Amino acid sequence: KLSVKRNFDSADRRNHVRSLGGILILLHLFVLRLEAAGLFDEGLGTRLVSEVEGGNGGDTETEIPEQDKQGTDEPSEYRPVSGENFRDGVYTFAVLGRDKVSGGTDTMMVVTFDTVNYTVGVVSIPRDTLVNVSWSTKKANTLYSVGGESGLKAGLKELLGYDIQYYILVNLNAFQKLVDAVGGVSFDVPQKMDYDDPAQDLHIHLKAGLQTLNGKDAMGLVRFRRYSAGDIRRIEVQQDFMKAAISDIKSKLSWTDILTVADIFINDVTTDLSISDLIFFADRAMKTDLENVTFSTMPGNYGDSFHGSSYVTVYVDDWLTMINDILNPTDRDITAENVSIVTRGADKKLYMTSGKARFSLSWGR
Repeated sequence: KLSVKRNFDSADRRNHVRSLGGILILLHLFVLRLEAAGLFDEGLGTRLVSEVEGGNGGDTETEIPEQDKQGTDEPSEYRPVSGENFRDGVYTFAVLGRDKVSGGTDTMMVVTFDTVNYTVGVVSIPRDTLVNVSWSTKKANTLYSVGGESGLKAGLKELLGYDIQYYILVNLNAFQKLVDAVGGVSFDVPQKMDYDDPAQDLHIHLKAGLQTLNGKDAMGLVRFRRYSAGDIRRIEVQQDFMKAAISDIKSKLSWTDILTVADIFINDVTTDLSISDLIFFADRAMKTDLENVTFSTMPGNYGDSFHGSSYVTVYVDDWLTMINDILNPTDRDITAENVSIVTRGADKKLYMTSGKARFSLSWGR
């Protein structure tokens, strides 16, 4: 744990707790960026992890990038980068949103926070990403539900090539409570939104235009996906809402609101961050401008499938580039020997980048 020793006067304390409230809203908003892909399968509702799950865009064919067309049946030794090689003041997190029915973490983000240069990299890991595990459902959203904290961190380490230091598991229902705790968020809804899914008890009915959204309406906004431009537009709307939420939080979060937010955090968030950690990161987050926060999504074939279930197979070279451009907390480049990823080659067969598979690669044929 971080050891932070500092005396705060009352003004400092108020600002730091206000910032923490903002961080909590942001964490839930980060989670909801991909929440629609995990919990909002139109017409299907939420399914158990053990069942055949829907994908991130169907079973359409996606061309494999040239650099990912060559696999090997004899991978090299897996050599993740040691924590000793982390740059000073750089920290890594996993932020998870849990499906209240299945228990799977249907939304997953990895975050790198540089508290020296005040930059944040956030990359979403699709819930259906193929991972190297021994159990039958080989998806990233089972790393925590089956393997617990240790299984989560070990699985993400194999995908990233370095350690995840902290994790934050949020109850997605808490998002509504947090928006209500700050009195709602003023937002210009870009279009009329109407959608009903009784299977999920999900009912979205919003008019277009500027309005104050309560928690339920805000949840509907960020889960709505029926845009003519598809998912790109949905992500844009979610990011715009995040900016509006930050602005409102800064201007109107009161001490009463802070106590409510703290109670929500205690009851709806599971984390290995200590109170001193939270104060430390809240202090640094106050000094981080939104333009220094980068968002992206793991590159891969979102239309892949195995045995009738949708999967995402990673485009390894594109992924390594993204890690090094946005996430890498270490003093050296992450390479293929630092990650242990199972993915599909040009011959459609599965192969390992490095390390040993925990299941027969013929499973994918």
